[in-house]
Amino acid sequence: MTMTLKKFMDKLGVGYPLKPYETYPWSLYESDTGMTANADLAMNSDGDEVEAQIMFLYDEPQEGKPPIELLFSMKIVPHTGDLWKIIKLDIKSENYMNKSYDWENNSCDVFRRCAMDIQRGSMPDFDAILEQEFYKGEKGGQRGGKGGGKKSPNIRPEQMPGMNRGKM
Repeated sequence: MTMTLKKFMDKLGVGYPLKPYETYPWSLYESDTGMTANADLAMNSDGDEVEAQIMFLYDEPQEGKPPIELLFSMKIVPHTGDLWKIIKLDIKSENYMNKSYDWENNSCDVFRRCAMDIQRGSMPDFDAILEQEFYKGEKGGQRGGKGGGKKSPNIRPEQMPGMNRGKM
């Protein structure tokens, strides 16, 4: 799927195209859990690459866990003309490109939902958001999905207009 940079920015929660070196950040710190949620969009210095990331940072990580957890990483680059496309989508260090129906739109929805939760002052439940937004449409959800139409119709020649109806 390709779309203009403005449309990508709208889908990711920013109302305008970023300029070179520009970053649009969201951040929330919860002192009782010692956890920080960061989401950000950044345009590189040449203006030809946008990167979106969501990460959780822990003041005191659990045993065996790193202090920084990169949950979501997406890269968007120009494709043809003024159209851009996603060339990288990693979720929890795993490639998620083509892992669901309409994965490009759904990945933008995951990012936007997390960023909006952070903006509202609520720690995002990343796994729940991923399940709701990334896989929608696959389980009889909102977008397309499975299911067929009616069965094939029975065609009776005597009901067809303008036909000889088998008479000579």
